[in-house]
Amino acid sequence: AQTFLLLFFFLNDTATPEIYTLSLHDALPISLTYGRTLSDGLDGALGYVYYDYPNVNSSGDINEFWASLSFINVLFTPTLSSYYDFPQEGGGPENGWYHSLSLSYGLAVPEFEEQVISLGASLWYNDGASGVESGISHGTLDVSTEFTWGLFAISPHIHYQITAGNVDGSINNENEFWGGLDFSL
Repeated sequence: AQTFLLLFFFLNDTATPEIYTLSLHDALPISLTYGRTLSDGLDGALGYVYYDYPNVNSSGDINEFWASLSFINVLFTPTLSSYYDFPQEGGGPENGWYHSLSLSYGLAVPEFEEQVISLGASLWYNDGASGVESGISHGTLDVSTEFTWGLFAISPHIHYQITAGNVDGSINNENEFWGGLDFSL
């Protein structure tokens, strides 16, 4: 099966004027995703995200390409993802890679036919993105679900970021909640 996803995400959060202190949670990401089943038990996805920071000039905006592989049909679905970030021309943080290893579990809601709550956890490795030293940067705990109407879907999600402490591999050294809504067709 093939999936095409157009995604808009917004949190009304104020951004600081310094791009190096901006969090991706302060952005308005606009993304394009293509996913498909690669073989029995293996899904893949590719995507592009443009992170617009509405409270700073466009030189602070970030582009991102990513790819992921998910091993489905197991109790806890493992997903390996890699991301490459690069700034708009003439600004933003340094180019760089980061990677995540995630486990997720779909919990069926008995009272609502076909409604699933997705529970997940991820470990993130920064491989030089934004000019920081390579290393484990943070982990996340995630909860999401999806509501569909014909071709359209809305997916609310909430995350809790747990940092690796004040280490050189962290862009954001604060534990925090963040979330949003994804709109797709």
